[in-house]
Amino acid sequence: MMSETATCAKYESITVGLVHNYFDLNVAAQIAQYPGPILILRRSHDEVITTTGPESNRGNYLIVKLLKYRFPFLFTEESEQRLWQFILLGAAQQEEFLATKNITDDLMEPILKRELSKLSPGSEDKAAPTFPSNL
Repeated sequence: MMSETATCAKYESITVGLVHNYFDLNVAAQIAQYPGPILILRRSHDEVITTTGPESNRGNYLIVKLLKYRFPFLFTEESEQRLWQFILLGAAQQEEFLATKNITDDLMEPILKRELSKLSPGSEDKAAPTFPSNL
């Protein structure tokens, strides 16, 4: 449990009790209700956020849950595995991967905006799609 790394064992039951009874820490459920843009700052070198390595970074799970909620039709078992493979790469390896595939913000942003604008044809604000999307 993550609280074990953040508090001493002596106070573990108090910490767990407080969190379970008084704090709703299901961030994925909360952001799923928010239709607007979301900025996630993913901390990679943090003893609370990352307990054993990149695979334990809670931010990774949040990103995957958010993407699966917003774009459910893009996810298959294979695409989710590939997303996890990419997320677990270091920053330099991610940059290298994107460069070898010629994936740039300049290339992807107009494509994504165009596809998302198709999803809300009756909307006055074409940049505000509804989620989950049919993309």
